[in-house]
Amino acid sequence: MRGVAGRRQLAKVAAMSRVLRLLLAVFLLAAASAQAHEIDATQVRLTLHRDHTWTAVILAFPQTLANLLTAEAGEPQTGRLREDELRQLFERHSQALTRHIEVRFDGELSPAATVSVGDIWLAPDLEHNFVELRATGKMPDEAKTVSWRYGLVFATYALQLAVGDGQAETHWLQGDIRSRPFPIVHVPATRLDIGCNTFRLVSATSCRRGSTTSCSCSASSCSPCGQSRSSCKSPPSPSRIR
Repeated sequence: MRGVAGRRQLAKVAAMSRVLRLLLAVFLLAAASAQAHEIDATQVRLTLHRDHTWTAVILAFPQTLANLLTAEAGEPQTGRLREDELRQLFERHSQALTRHIEVRFDGELSPAATVSVGDIWLAPDLEHNFVELRATGKMPDEAKTVSWRYGLVFATYALQLAVGDGQAETHWLQGDIRSRPFPIVHVPATRLDIGCNTFRLVSATSCRRGSTTSCSCSASSCSPCGQSRSSCKSPPSPSRIR
């Protein structure tokens, strides 16, 4: 009897062990799935311009970005920083930021020529804090595809891809994995388009209509002056990509 009772007890223990292992496997699978589908606060808009340049605007959580940059550089972690402290840190690590932004046309790397720090929003509600990074580079004349990679994000985030003034397409990317090549639909540029895009690269802006006024090019005129595009002298570089 004791032998039979002992075997039954061992069978119960073995069954309980199998159940516990199964529950643990389900828990780990659920945790991994949740982590894989986590949505990051990072947002990217990549615009391919008609003057054969590209611009990328990245919105990221400033403190997380600061921690990633300092950890990569082997520097001690920072606490909550003020706006001026964050700006100094990002500018100090501008080379690292440039290295983590990867744009490829037809598989060939087009490195960022410039990476600048734009606005920094700091609010009591940490979830609404953002830093704006802006990168620019060159695009080959006859490029057919473009791919994107940002190495300072580890969860799913949104990439908006726009060609010229066309409507942006949203693509969801996973972490720092390079995107698939996206086809580029070229829109023929008129002479006025080329001239207006060239003016956007000029920092000094004016529009002559009796007096000097800051303005920008629209579809057919220079605002706020209202002149024809042919007389628009130097539209300003937009503060944000549309």
